[in-house]
Amino acid sequence: MHYRPSYLPHNQAASDLVQSIADQTGLALNQKHEIVLASFLATAKIADSTPFKWMVGNENKNLKFYSHYPNVGVKVINKVRSLLMEHGLLSDTTKRKRELFDQSIAAAFGDEFGIENAADAELLFGEMPKVKQISEVTAMVKGLDDAIFVEANLPEVLVNLPETWVERVHRQSQGYSPKRMSKQVAISEFKAEYSKALKPLKQMNAYWQQHPLFNPIKQEYYAAATRVFHNNSIKSGGRYYGGWSDIPSAQRLEFTIDEEPVCEIDLNASLPTLLSCLVSKPMRIGETWTDAYQCLVDQLPDIENARDKVKQVFVELIGTGNPNKREPTKQPNNILENVEEFILIRDLALDMYPALNDLNKEYFNFTDALSFHEANILTNTLIELKGQGVVAYPIHDCVLVKEKHQSIAVKTFRAEFSKYVSAYQRKNNLSYLTIKVPVSIESRTKSKVRLEGRYILEECATGMRNSIQ
Repeated sequence: MHYRPSYLPHNQAASDLVQSIADQTGLALNQKHEIVLASFLATAKIADSTPFKWMVGNENKNLKFYSHYPNVGVKVINKVRSLLMEHGLLSDTTKRKRELFDQSIAAAFGDEFGIENAADAELLFGEMPKVKQISEVTAMVKGLDDAIFVEANLPEVLVNLPETWVERVHRQSQGYSPKRMSKQVAISEFKAEYSKALKPLKQMNAYWQQHPLFNPIKQEYYAAATRVFHNNSIKSGGRYYGGWSDIPSAQRLEFTIDEEPVCEIDLNASLPTLLSCLVSKPMRIGETWTDAYQCLVDQLPDIENARDKVKQVFVELIGTGNPNKREPTKQPNNILENVEEFILIRDLALDMYPALNDLNKEYFNFTDALSFHEANILTNTLIELKGQGVVAYPIHDCVLVKEKHQSIAVKTFRAEFSKYVSAYQRKNNLSYLTIKVPVSIESRTKSKVRLEGRYILEECATGMRNSIQ
């Protein structure tokens, strides 16, 4: 498990414990020290006596990643770590792991080559794997069971370096993190645009700390997110990621905000819907609908698992920015290996969703444009709801709000979608085309409800257009 300086005390027991250990180690407690020390305790609690990686030290290549965390720095982390080790709360197991590694090398090659350790092996075979610096809890911290921490200090803005869609699929399948621009370079490179992306996130992080999202299954609190941009650009991607992002929807519906039940409000088939509006080309799926994907699925009665295959084709076309893609990308768990089926679905999609023909590899694809605009709509929705006293947590193309705020959240989400695409069309001299976007609403106590969508015609939209200006 990796240590991250991302936690703060959430209850009095946690605050008292942090202060107690600071007093015990002689640490003058300031904001930076509190984050680092609280994160040590939170990590120790989550690890439950299992050794965890404390990613500090000159030999760790990921050391620079700590520069992305606000209010913290490597010097502060190392200072606190040294004090914890000095007082017997943390031990460095790196030396022992090196000894075990040397012994395994000697056992494998010693008799034949006279090798006694990894250093000898390097002389003969070249560079050997490195033993990363590892620390583990060495003392039971009294009061840790009662302490509650909240994740409230994540990196705010990350900018990934360029990669192709195929490279991204491969990297994700291997569980690797993307390569990223340093925080200092990003600030220098993007200047005002960086600040523009950062400002609303800071507002939301401060607001979320007052109303953290509680996960009763893991007994965790979340109150911070990271915006992740792509392709060396502050105008590509920008989705929000927090501790709740990768948790299955069924589990998220068990969450609470201020001890109140929540619901998820999800844009149905957001990618083709958003693309249609951004290029002002309506989908050919009827006057009203609840699920744009299902309209195509209905044209494929003889294909097994048609809906999953339709979504995969859309993901591949939009993900690669290639509307003329001739075959599915080879990837794990690919359900669409039949090229004939892929072509059939692709051709139907290009006919029913003309906007797909405007995709391109340079920018107008999911990784770049669509996820960027989607994230901007989410940002506007979060800030608008905050102004109305509604706490909302983002999950890509949906928001998580208190169940009692369902109606106002649906209304606001739909309005912000229409405002955004209308403003985009005016800026780019496109014909007017906006939508009462279809949404689904789901909670733990109620069955999923789907609200239908429809295009708002030009002749009916004058009042809306004027209200946006």
